[in-house]
Amino acid sequence: MASQIQIINVALSRIGANEIQNLTPTADKTRLTAEQKLANSCWDIARQDCLRAHPWNFALKDGQLNQIDGYVGYQFKYAYQLPSDFIRLMQVYGNPTYKVQGRRILLNDEICKIKYVADIQDTMQWDASFTDVMAQRLAHDMGYALTKWSATQHDSMYTIYQQKLKAARYLDSTEDVQDTIGGHDSQYITVRS
Repeated sequence: MASQIQIINVALSRIGANEIQNLTPTADKTRLTAEQKLANSCWDIARQDCLRAHPWNFALKDGQLNQIDGYVGYQFKYAYQLPSDFIRLMQVYGNPTYKVQGRRILLNDEICKIKYVADIQDTMQWDASFTDVMAQRLAHDMGYALTKWSATQHDSMYTIYQQKLKAARYLDSTEDVQDTIGGHDSQYITVRS
């Protein structure tokens, strides 16, 4: 798998920009290059957005949440703190009625177990297709600032990103048996029985 620097360099090569060796100043170079500055500013936002775009198998986690003491609500009895690495909620087990509010889940059950997409920061855990998607997203995000592309070139890089994302989603979703989200039949299906 690729390191953060390798992924950034793939993105930089796709836009014809200079590669970097690190993300921090060194003894011989006390100032960051434009590529380093952009990579630093774009990395976290791009990673979290790419992770949120699909329930990637490598990023799915199960967890039992901690109840927030002293919560007083009108619609729900309990509040639970979302994990610090939370990106996107996929399921609340038991299928209760719930609401995500800020960094909390509100519901009436005394226990809250969830499946969620986690913010996987270790690039060595990433799927190869996701790594390619991330590199393309960075190429798009950094491209205009580094190359002063026309709007057409910028749009083209985004189109390539969308195509890579679509292909990666397909590959990821065919690697296992599909989970049932919701865990119950639709009223339109059960009425036919």
